Amino acid sequence: MSTLRHGAGNSYRFKHYCLETDPKTERQQRHHTTHISESILELIDAASESAQEVENFLNCAKTIAHLNSGKTPPRTMDRRIRKMCGKLQSASLCFNRGLADTLNEPTLTSLLEQLSHMADDILSLLDSMEVFLLNPQVNLSEVLRRRVRWIVNHIEQARLQITPHTKVAAPVAPPEEIEPIITQSPSPVLFPEEEVTDPSLGAFLEKAERRGWTVTKTMKNALKQAGVIPMEDDPGLEASFELLNDLQSYDCAFLSDDTEIGVSQLPIISYNMKRPPDSIIQKFLSPRIGYDLYLIFGSYIVVDQMCLLGIHKDLVWTQDEKNKPQLDTDKFYSLYPSAANELQQWTGILRQTYPVQPARRAGNHYYCPLVPNAVLNSWSHGLGDWDFLTA
Repeated sequence: MSTLRHGAGNSYRFKHYCLETDPKTERQQRHHTTHISESILELIDAASESAQEVENFLNCAKTIAHLNSGKTPPRTMDRRIRKMCGKLQSASLCFNRGLADTLNEPTLTSLLEQLSHMADDILSLLDSMEVFLLNPQVNLSEVLRRRVRWIVNHIEQARLQITPHTKVAAPVAPPEEIEPIITQSPSPVLFPEEEVTDPSLGAFLEKAERRGWTVTKTMKNALKQAGVIPMEDDPGLEASFELLNDLQSYDCAFLSDDTEIGVSQLPIISYNMKRPPDSIIQKFLSPRIGYDLYLIFGSYIVVDQMCLLGIHKDLVWTQDEKNKPQLDTDKFYSLYPSAANELQQWTGILRQTYPVQPARRAGNHYYCPLVPNAVLNSWSHGLGDWDFLTA
């Protein structure tokens, strides 16, 4: 590959394939929104679980007889009710302080406020229980049942409203069968670990490190492979370094060692001799999936929060006819349907994507990127060579 110099075409070109806002600010805002939304979703799910348990209590003949006899609710039931109410109040408070000014969601705002008010009402009912017990005309079990049933119904509505702002995409119909994309088997890593000998590049990287950038061997070899001679006043090159450093600051959530099959979200870097056209890249940007793409150094594609299907090494290693171990990459396709059904948190994303080779190993798992079906239906090159973007 010929050496690229400053001013020669788009050698250091940087492009953010997303909203026309400051990339760093928008990226931080997206992470903030996702984090708060997932916290609210956890609170809602916990409240829903407690509400279901309380409803089961109230449908029990023994509990009904207990309450109708003029006694206060059993301690177990009382704890479940207070837990349900506390989670709903926390969800509303978390939304008002963390997302209300960011999201324009009047329906969600109203739902969470109504749920919080109902929680307050039920807690007031529990605190003034003696007044109701002295009134024989009040069916306490029926009053509680109606209010808890209202909460159960409205919690589900709130869940549907908050889910699009998390990484749990809404389920869609399973895609039609897609021919597996298998690229030529690459070297163990995308960028071999070898020292950079170009003196001009080495001097620039030393300056970059002094200016606060985290310069790894992966970055150095990325530049060397592209044949780049950097100029420190090039805005595209500086933006590329800043993006890599920023993405590497986030914790990489690989699967735990004992997980057999799962999905992880990690930033990755890809290099193809044939870069996808902008029309194909736009298909990666579905809001239900949440990928964010960048062109860096003029040649590399970075995908932020790439979803990868991970399978434990013990499931993908097999033996050939001579009893020698070999990697069975077909397991990604044979296990994919069951993963889409069993990994409920990721069902929506799994049904809109498909795993593509090559598989990369990290720890005890092999990973394949999950590429949107819309891309695979019109682009046969997949992601090509790729690697984890880790520090």
